[in-house]
Amino acid sequence: AINLVRLQSNRGKTDAVREGLKHAKGEFILLLDADLKNLDHREIDLAAVAFFRAGNLDMLILRRINAVFYVRLYRADILFTGERILKKGDLVTILDGDVNGWQLESAINTWMYLNGKNVSWVAHSGINCDKQAKWGTLNGIRLNLRTYSDMVSAAGFNNIMKQIFFFARSELRLQ
Repeated sequence: AINLVRLQSNRGKTDAVREGLKHAKGEFILLLDADLKNLDHREIDLAAVAFFRAGNLDMLILRRINAVFYVRLYRADILFTGERILKKGDLVTILDGDVNGWQLESAINTWMYLNGKNVSWVAHSGINCDKQAKWGTLNGIRLNLRTYSDMVSAAGFNNIMKQIFFFARSELRLQ
């Protein structure tokens, strides 16, 4: 069953996830960005089945295979995508810390990496809305810079670099 929770005001994804966790009854959480395009529910279904069949995963990231080249260059198509399946208890622990703004994915990755969690990825065809197209060129650039600043401040530059080179390197094959 799906329970829709509507907030009085937009406080960002991190606060929305915090609120959603108060209502979530299951052991696992599927996170999806709200501004995705071309999301195919069959890919989500296959990812969920693969996650549970694997049995030993702590998190499965849904990699945005249609991301632009510069995003793939520094692995943001994996590291900073909002689509992921993880254990509710892990997410609650992460959000008990000081996580705000656009820090969510970076904070999740850092916690998983530092705690030696088993993380893989699968491909999906969804793409996020380009901030420049959505908010205009100057505002889009400003928001992208703020997003990256938040991500680095959540993890620290060294941890971001470690994640780029060492984190979530294995693809989980869908059967």
